Amino acid sequence: MARRLAGEGYAALALAYFRYAGLPKALVNIPLEYFEKAFDWMADQQGIDTKRLALVGGSRGAELALILGSTFPAVRAVVGYASSSVAWGADGGLMSIGKPAWTYQDKPLLPAGTGFSPAALFELVRIGVCLVSRVRYSGTPRFAAILKKESSIAHAVIPVENIQGPVLLISGDDDQIWPSTLMSEMIMDRLREHKHPFTDKHLKYQGAGHAINLPDLPREAYPTWFTHPRTRIKYNAGGNIDTNVQASKQAWNQVVRFLKEHVAC
Repeated sequence: MARRLAGEGYAALALAYFRYAGLPKALVNIPLEYFEKAFDWMADQQGIDTKRLALVGGSRGAELALILGSTFPAVRAVVGYASSSVAWGADGGLMSIGKPAWTYQDKPLLPAGTGFSPAALFELVRIGVCLVSRVRYSGTPRFAAILKKESSIAHAVIPVENIQGPVLLISGDDDQIWPSTLMSEMIMDRLREHKHPFTDKHLKYQGAGHAINLPDLPREAYPTWFTHPRTRIKYNAGGNIDTNVQASKQAWNQVVRFLKEHVAC
């Protein structure tokens, strides 16, 4: 992504934040201050216009981009692929259950769907069956059920109305990792409710799954399923490769147009 953005004339920083040398091994308790330091570092580089800082992220990275944009006024535009409307919990296997993915000022960003329930126990059983039987697991039904309960998400909703610039969301309506189309619509509803004074847009691609990516990559970059690197669970990602490829081309053209309109010098 950073290479493609650089090719379009932007100064681009690809920032690792876990599963990289010297960083946490899992997506657990990642401090937002780490990213604030990156914003400061960018501002110190020659030729950087600090009033045109944009974030681009996908999946948990899109969740993060929206959280950062909602927290730090320095962010002036956000692009989210397969975004989330709420903060979810840690992703680090069984030992991370109930822990937050993100923290700010030494406090956890409380995730949606916390607490024990029969539904949560059933889901753990379902995940275990999929792991043992090697059946592909679809996470979307679980996330969708949590999103229906106001009490499960009220504390975790991302205040996207605080973003000091436009928002572009991209989703496939057959996303089986999580319901990114539903959550993108929830984000758009919140932006409209709060009269967000910027140009916000949601691009929904029919039949596409979670793997809307950059264009012109090898076909394996648009998978319909994948194996989780830590848990080894096989996840159904939805869509089909051809649809994912086509959606990726169309989405990238829209991303380039969006950035040119809102952050290009």
